[in-house]
Amino acid sequence: HLTMGASCSSLFSSADIFAFSETLTFVAPLAETQISTVVIVRRADGTRCAYKTICFAKERREKVEREAAAQRRVSHPNLVVLLAHEVAPTPNADVLELRLLFPFYEGGTLAEALERAGTMSEVECFDILAQLSAAIALCHERGVIHRDLKLTNVYRTADESWVLGDFGSALLDAETVTFSTREELGAARDDVQELTTPEYRAPEQVSLELGSRCGAAVDAWALGVALHQLAFGSNPFDSPVATLSERSRTKAEAGASSRLRGLLDGLLERDQDARITAAAACELASGNKV
Repeated sequence: HLTMGASCSSLFSSADIFAFSETLTFVAPLAETQISTVVIVRRADGTRCAYKTICFAKERREKVEREAAAQRRVSHPNLVVLLAHEVAPTPNADVLELRLLFPFYEGGTLAEALERAGTMSEVECFDILAQLSAAIALCHERGVIHRDLKLTNVYRTADESWVLGDFGSALLDAETVTFSTREELGAARDDVQELTTPEYRAPEQVSLELGSRCGAAVDAWALGVALHQLAFGSNPFDSPVATLSERSRTKAEAGASSRLRGLLDGLLERDQDARITAAAACELASGNKV
């Protein structure tokens, strides 16, 4: 039985992969999850790229293709570039394969950089937050909610900047969604469980009930979690359920600047209507507001 994101790793049985009307040379495996397989490939010109595949049942096509659709809408210096994409048949007539080609970022992920450093200086935190929040603000302007912003989805480029990738959880044309029926609520809960990361979930995602609302503010919350991880090397909450309680500043935050504390308070505001936007966070992180 193939679910929406069953792995296609078994398809990499030779050194050459024919996709996007070109031959890609398999270099090495990169990542494999429940919903995708990613390998490093080399194009004819010698460029190394990340090649991602997702196998899915035909009836799930629209949902699975959201990743490519979301990335086609947005272009920003701090977003991963989608080089090519296509949907191809598989030996199973009921199953299709989504293929995506991205640059391969030799600098690794932000999670790896943090693991080496332990924590980042405030100057580094503000710089990284400004880049990521600018990218997210552009996504929101174009009707895209990322929903899976986390350190492992952020990559260092050759010029030492940072780019956000993995739009596999993105929502399109969604401002604020209200769940008014039990069917909608059940589908939303399944969606959150399947496509989002627990420690980055906003309170409104953790406690979905009839009448609940979810919108772009979930990305702002994730920015706050990432900022806390960068500055202090830890999550701001012990568990997703803890996000439902009023936030108390951690001991580590006491020694932080008022600017950093203000950003954390604004992004990790439990009330989504009072939470600052990604655009506002970018202004604050860039030093344009105090």
